[in-house]
Amino acid sequence: MTVRRSSARLAAAISAVLAAPATLTGVGIVAGMALTPVAFAQETTAQLGGQVNSSDGSPVAGAKVVILHVPTGTPTTLTTNANGRFTAAGLRVGGPYKVSAEAEGMQPDAVENIYARLGQPVSVPLTLQATAVLAEIEVTGSAEREVAVGSSRSYSAADVSALASVSRDIKDVVRVDPKAFIDPTNQDALEIAGTNNRYNSLSVDGVRQGDDFGLNNNGYPSTRSPVSLDAVEAVSVKTSPFDVKLSGFQGGAINIVTKSGTNEFHGSAFYYKYDDSMAGDQSGDRTFVFDFEEKTYGGTFGGPILKDKLFFFLSYEKLERLAPQSFGPTGSAAPVPIPGVTQAEYDQIRSIAQSVYGYDPGVFASSLPEDDEKILAKIDWQISDNHRATFAYQSSEGSAIVDPNSSSSGRRLSAPANNYNRFIDLKQYSLQLNSNWNEWLSTEFLLGRKETDTFQDPLGGTEFAEMQITTPSGGTVYLGPDEFRHANFLTNNLDQAKLRANMAFGDHTITLGAELEQLDVFNLFVPRSKGQYTFTGASGITNFQNRAATGLRYNNAYTNNADDGAGAFAVDQWAFYVQDAWQLTDTFLLQGGIRYDMWNSSDKPAYNQNFFNRYGFANTETLDGQSLFSPRLGFNWQVNERTNVYGGIGLFGGGTPNVWFSNSFANDGVTVVEQQYTRPSGALSALQDA
Repeated sequence: MTVRRSSARLAAAISAVLAAPATLTGVGIVAGMALTPVAFAQETTAQLGGQVNSSDGSPVAGAKVVILHVPTGTPTTLTTNANGRFTAAGLRVGGPYKVSAEAEGMQPDAVENIYARLGQPVSVPLTLQATAVLAEIEVTGSAEREVAVGSSRSYSAADVSALASVSRDIKDVVRVDPKAFIDPTNQDALEIAGTNNRYNSLSVDGVRQGDDFGLNNNGYPSTRSPVSLDAVEAVSVKTSPFDVKLSGFQGGAINIVTKSGTNEFHGSAFYYKYDDSMAGDQSGDRTFVFDFEEKTYGGTFGGPILKDKLFFFLSYEKLERLAPQSFGPTGSAAPVPIPGVTQAEYDQIRSIAQSVYGYDPGVFASSLPEDDEKILAKIDWQISDNHRATFAYQSSEGSAIVDPNSSSSGRRLSAPANNYNRFIDLKQYSLQLNSNWNEWLSTEFLLGRKETDTFQDPLGGTEFAEMQITTPSGGTVYLGPDEFRHANFLTNNLDQAKLRANMAFGDHTITLGAELEQLDVFNLFVPRSKGQYTFTGASGITNFQNRAATGLRYNNAYTNNADDGAGAFAVDQWAFYVQDAWQLTDTFLLQGGIRYDMWNSSDKPAYNQNFFNRYGFANTETLDGQSLFSPRLGFNWQVNERTNVYGGIGLFGGGTPNVWFSNSFANDGVTVVEQQYTRPSGALSALQDA
C-alpha cells in the first residue's frame, strides 16, 4: 500500500507563494457554488484600530498609540495618520489589552480591559485633552465597539467556559448561534443557516480541519471534537462574512484559536464520570440491562519560558468509555431485541459457524471499550515588539464501535464480529509569523499540515467473508466482517501556505493575499473483496450448515489484490485576493474585494472505453484548470450605541465532500470489477474456493 505525501510539493511551491501578489442584523445576499473540493476559511489573529481626536473633535495626526497585550507585556506601537486613525492587525486573540495614546502638548488617554475578538475587528476611540484645560475637564475612557461586515458571532474563552457541555464538544459553543442547528436524527450533524453539514468549514489555529472527505456527520476529521474545550481561546461562527479572506464553505465557517502561555503560570484540571448507576433501567414494565461507563479527565498548563519573550501551553484530554450495546436476539437481555432472530436461532448459527467454518461470530456483550485522546502543545515567541512566531502541534486519536446492519424494523442482527472499530488518527502542525513592519504595513504568514488516517477494523478480523443467514422466524443474521470493511482505509493529507499583507492608507485598509493548498488522498475502498454469501429462505440455517449459498457477490481489483483498487489523487488550489476596507466616517465602514481560486491536478482516472462508447465523452475529466471568481461587497453602519446595521452581497464556493471526486478514481469501471451469482433454487458449491 502506498500513501503519497505532499510535503515535497508544498516546499517547492512556497517560493511561489512568497512571490505572489500578494443589523437590520444580517441584511445580505449570498450565492453559493459547489465547485471547490478544497478552499480556505481560517482566521487566527485579531485586529484593533480606532480614531484619536482632540477634545474639539478634530483628528490628531502623529499621535503615538501603544496597544499593550497585558498578559505577555507585549506592546505594539503605532502613529496615527493624517486622519487620526490607527490599525494593528495580527494581534493575539483575547486579552486584556490596554490602548493608550499621547501627543505633544496634550494629556494622554487610555482605555483598559479591551478584549480582541476572533474575526471581529474592534474600534477604540480615544480623546486627547489640551494640557491648558485639564483643570476643567474630567478624562474618562471611551468604550470600544466591534466592526463586523456580515453575519457572524464570536465567543471568548470566558464564554466557552461558561457554557454547559456534557459531551465537551465544540458544537455546544457553536449551537449558541441562532443560525446553527444540531440534528439529533442525523448523528448530531451541525447545520448552519439551513445548509447541509458537509458544506461547513472548520479551522483550528489557521489550518483547515473540517471533514474534507465528507463521511463524518459531526463535520470533524476526527471521531469526536478534535480539540479540548479547556484549550480554546476563541471561537467565531461566520455565516455571510463579505470578506475575500474567507472561503471554502456555503453554510458557515467555524474558526478556533487555541490558548497560549503568558507571563504567569496557569493551568486547570478536570475529571468527569458517568455510568449506568446514574441512568434509569426501567420503562413501564420492561427492565433493561445496561453496563456502561464514561470517564473523561485531563488538564492544561501554560506559562513563560522567558518572561516577555517565550511562552508555552499544553493541553491533554482523555476519554475512556465502555459503550453500551443496544441490539441482541429476541429473548436476550439486550435493550433492543431484534424481531425475527431468537436467542436459540443465533446460538445455532454460531455453533455451525464454529464447527463447519472454523469461525466464531462472537457473544453479545452489554458494552464494548472506546477511547479518545487529545493533545495540544504550543510555543509562542515574541521575537520583538513587532514580530511574533507561533508553533502548534495537535493530536487527536479516537475510536468508536459501529454496528453496521442491526435494525429492529428491518429485522436484521449483526453478530458481534460483524461490528467494527472506526479509528481516526489526526495530526496537525502549524507555524505562523505575524509582523507589524511599520504604521501602515503588517503581514501574516502561515505554514500548516494536517494528516488524517482512518481505519475501519472488523471486530472479528477480515480473514472471512460476510454471510447473511435468514432464520425461520423471518429475520437475518450478519456474520463475518461487514461487506464495506473488507478493504477500507483512508489517508487524507493537507498542506497549506498563506501570505497576507494589510496596508493602511488614510481611511483605507488594503488587504492582499496569496494562498496555496495541496491535498493528497489515498482511498482504499473495495467492498466485498472477501466475498458476500447469502443463505436465504426458510432453510437458510440449513443451507448455511450445508455450505449451500443461494447468492454470492464478489468485488476486487483485476489483480485480485484489493490494495490495487485504491483511488489516489492530488489537487492543488491557488487563491489570490485583494480587498479595500474604507472607513468613510467614524460609524460607517464599506468593504469590497475580489477573490480568484484556481485548481491544478495531474492525476486522472483510468480511461474506460465502455464509458466513452456509452456516453460519448471520457471519464477522465478532473478539476484541473477550473477556476472561481468571487466578488464581495459589504458594509457596517453603527446607527447609535444600541443599533448596528450590516449587510452585503457576495459569491461563496466550497465545502464539497472529496468523496465525490474520489469515486471518479476508485469506481472508474476498469480498476475494480464485480461478479454476482444468484441461484434461488440451487446452491453454490466450493464456497471455500470462491
